[in-house]
Amino acid sequence: MIFRALVSIILAASLLSSCGNRGLTCDEDAAQVALARSLPQERLLRLFADAQAAVARHEKGLGWKSADVWVPAEFADLDPAKVTFSARRISIVMKHCRDHGVFLDVVMPADERASIVLRWGEAPHTAGQQVLWQRP
Repeated sequence: MIFRALVSIILAASLLSSCGNRGLTCDEDAAQVALARSLPQERLLRLFADAQAAVARHEKGLGWKSADVWVPAEFADLDPAKVTFSARRISIVMKHCRDHGVFLDVVMPADERASIVLRWGEAPHTAGQQVLWQRP
């Protein structure tokens, strides 16, 4: 009788725990994906300009640098976990993802194909991406 009650408690706790993690996924239905998709075009344009300015303030050509401890002020409204950058790309890693990732990639190639790309999930079954902004 006690064993059966203990098993029931463990199963109930496991079920509640797994339900509680649903909001922490990093698949297309994640809250962070919805937040990124809801950014107005004006904010995306400012994000691109802010990314260019942030790259200009840091050394170029030394590979990826990471802002693990601090987040540049111009990205704080996005509440990122961290921001990594190189001379041609800034990747904003969104918070609250349990196992995969949601990223806003600001791509700044030497040519005119600049863009902001939203990426989520883990390849191949839940991964995806969407161009949120592209230089006209």
